[in-house]
Amino acid sequence: MRILKPVLIVIVVITSSTIIVSRLLNHSTVVQAIPVQIQRRQMLLHDNLVLQDYDSYTGALIASRGASVYISNDTGRTFEKLYTMPIPRSIPFLLSRFGFFRNIVGFHEVIEALVVGPNKHLITYGSQMFRWSENEGLKKLEHTIRRLGGNKYLLSQSIEQLPDGRIVYGEYGRNSDFDSIQVFISSDTGKTWRRKYRFAPNTIRHIHTVRYDPYDSLLWIGTGDINEHVILGTLSDNELNVIREGDQYYRVVSLIFDEDYVYWGTDSPDIDTNYVFYFNRSEDTVVAMGAVNGPIWYSTQTLNGTIYLGTAHETIGIGMHNDSVSVWNIDSHRQLNKVLSIKRDLGQRRHSIIRFPKTDGVPVLCFSVHNSALGGSVTFIENNNICYKEN
Repeated sequence: MRILKPVLIVIVVITSSTIIVSRLLNHSTVVQAIPVQIQRRQMLLHDNLVLQDYDSYTGALIASRGASVYISNDTGRTFEKLYTMPIPRSIPFLLSRFGFFRNIVGFHEVIEALVVGPNKHLITYGSQMFRWSENEGLKKLEHTIRRLGGNKYLLSQSIEQLPDGRIVYGEYGRNSDFDSIQVFISSDTGKTWRRKYRFAPNTIRHIHTVRYDPYDSLLWIGTGDINEHVILGTLSDNELNVIREGDQYYRVVSLIFDEDYVYWGTDSPDIDTNYVFYFNRSEDTVVAMGAVNGPIWYSTQTLNGTIYLGTAHETIGIGMHNDSVSVWNIDSHRQLNKVLSIKRDLGQRRHSIIRFPKTDGVPVLCFSVHNSALGGSVTFIENNNICYKEN
């Protein structure tokens, strides 16, 4: 279903007025949703919230506003502040605590928060790593994430918790020197880390995704960027098993699994058309499901089994079609459908992207849109058509 132009105009008008109100309440410990109606859908709108994760233990949604983390126990109707990260030494990360700076530079992913237990989080803030729990509060960990250039140290779905509680992450950054890239693993909720796998220098640029496959009990990994650096494979016993490599069709930022198939969208601004594919486990074949309007960074699977994927509009390349980012889904008949589209911010020099919570199984569709025509970053959470906004 498409969002039509008149509807987008209505959204922008509504958003402009509500942003002014919500910015006055920017430091509130409790954030209330503002109801709006879009295409006969009753939605709730929030300013300055970016979805981070879903706490499957408690049913809570986790979001961030700058360097603060919020929680919602009522499917997003209200968010309450849990904690704020300490003042950083990095000037860019210090400035990114302020909404006006985030909007100017288009950088909204100030932190990454991963749920690692009931009311327990592992948080990355620049190169620093923290742990938070309801009982112990926020604690800084000794481990630091290596900086490889750029302001992103990890991608949202390149850090993952395994069923036995261990946590893994893959290094990300510009890596202009094509240094060796590593996968790290922790057995004590982030207190200590050891290297699980190392890609030799000049093998890849960085790691896009690290995702656990519950059906084969394997850790899948995706790397990029150019063909020579593209690998899609699994890690088992510290050994890499390459499933596919050497082509932009296997340049992947997120993966979705079911018993028979592995799904992904191509993340390539360098090819004319991006596609959604599935890998048939039993036949070892890759099948194209259909074309989409841009590179796909993130995806999720909701509690009812529906798969959602979000397209991005990157600032360079040829793989973007129209000036919108879109949410697509794969229905129970394995048909690819466009759910909605949102115009990007034509004046923003950073990518427009859609991201989902790190953990699958959310009862409702939730996603964030960064650098859209609505301004800043927009987060939608649907629950009987509920929507949230971030700026």
